[in-house]
Amino acid sequence: MRRDYLDGLVEPQEFFLEQLVAGGRTWHCDDLAYVVTNEHQVVELFAAPSCLGHLETLFAAALEASGATSVLCKSFDTQLLFAALSRPAEVTSPGLLFRRIADPAFRPLPNFEMQNCAAGDMAEILHLDDGFFDGIEELESYADAAGLSVLRVAGEIAGCGIAKAVIPSRNAIDIGMWVAPAFRRQGFGSYLAAYMKNQCLQRGLRPICGCGSENAGSYRALNAAGFVSEHRLLRIEPRTSEATVDDQASHPSHSSTPA
Repeated sequence: MRRDYLDGLVEPQEFFLEQLVAGGRTWHCDDLAYVVTNEHQVVELFAAPSCLGHLETLFAAALEASGATSVLCKSFDTQLLFAALSRPAEVTSPGLLFRRIADPAFRPLPNFEMQNCAAGDMAEILHLDDGFFDGIEELESYADAAGLSVLRVAGEIAGCGIAKAVIPSRNAIDIGMWVAPAFRRQGFGSYLAAYMKNQCLQRGLRPICGCGSENAGSYRALNAAGFVSEHRLLRIEPRTSEATVDDQASHPSHSSTPA
């Protein structure tokens, strides 16, 4: 069912959500449907074709069984989006998802040196880091996957590009960039993103990325690197039944809960 879910998405899975799925809890109805929750959030829902008429019931049962109070949903995840909006809800957009590449080009600059991260570089990056990385383990995970490239300007680390497969068996690669504080607001972020994009494309892989909706700097950098966002990460918070009495909202009933 998970393979069918991923195959049915019109765009690749989001790395942030994949991490939540990996650490979440699965509620399933035989081999017909499943829901994944992480803490109090629904992060994935899938129903086989024979169950598509029961999406609302499945969603209601999952909320009751798990105690989930909100949904994190890609705007292109049609099943979950349909189910989550089957009742009155508050909808916000905490993230932007970049899946289209408008400009595939990369224009290297002669004074910038890009290289694979060496062991000594990691300590230097962490010394300069102001909270972007969780620690040496995260850096090592990128390096082990050949997805950590360092940018040096006049011998100093100006930043690094990161890349990691969203799902190892698939070709979507989540890319990102970190710029050292002293080098910010100088165009290095877009340069790093364009470099990582180019590395993926040369290997026949699909670079994707995302950023917070309020992160104007990352948004501009990714646009300048050739990416366009046409999709969003949505947070959907269904209202309680008490809050919708005046709206005379009707909610689907359910006869069983996923186990």
